[in-house]
Amino acid sequence: QRDCYAQVKKLLNNNKTVLYTGTPCQIAGLKSFLRNKDYSNLYTADLLCHGIPSYKLLREYLETHYGMSNISEICMRKKNGWSSCLDVTLKDDTVKENNGQSSMYMHAFLKDIILRESCYGCKFASLPRYGDITIGDCWNARKLKFQEPFNKKSSIVLINNDKGHMLWDSSLCNIPAVCIQDISSIDIKFLNPNIYKPNSKRTHYVDTFWENYKTMNFTESYLKTLWGDNPVGLLLYASDNYGSCATNLALYMAVEK
Repeated sequence: QRDCYAQVKKLLNNNKTVLYTGTPCQIAGLKSFLRNKDYSNLYTADLLCHGIPSYKLLREYLETHYGMSNISEICMRKKNGWSSCLDVTLKDDTVKENNGQSSMYMHAFLKDIILRESCYGCKFASLPRYGDITIGDCWNARKLKFQEPFNKKSSIVLINNDKGHMLWDSSLCNIPAVCIQDISSIDIKFLNPNIYKPNSKRTHYVDTFWENYKTMNFTESYLKTLWGDNPVGLLLYASDNYGSCATNLALYMAVEK
């Protein structure tokens, strides 16, 4: 909500305990709004953030494909792994499942084309972190030899200060059915590079997309950005061997030329 900072301040001044969760720039924004006053009843958790896409484009995409009035819920993150999605639940309880390939919006997001300009040089994806705790994906869980299924969907919890310790000791460490492993002896930069630097990359596609979008809708602009005026689709047979991969690559390069 647009007035959430004001709501947080009102709750704090009424001696209510608040846990505010968001991207690190949102945490920094809240602290600035509160004039960096140290409220003993405020706790913050920042996320390891890939970047923030355009809300205008999201609304356009959902309206075009589903109609905003027909939607009761959207989900961009499932609990069965690290898959990014844009699953839409309609008001009749029908669930439309989409992943990074079947949803054009998610595809554009994952290719870093529709992020806010500030995300490409984010000043908040850095150390020290802005929240009392930091949560995110542990991308190197497999290299750390985590057991199944945790090597595919483990999360990081970084404790950044005394308040973070209190949150951990009083609540987080007691969550049932969770496998907890102490990784304090490991360089945290190894766990997920987004801890200390932006993860998104600005490519030439960004300017092309927004230039096209001046005269086109989202779908038209994105398709023209990726494939120009002559899109070509390849349906290829793939086997789990180098010969198959090399054959497909050769065909792709030949068509591209």
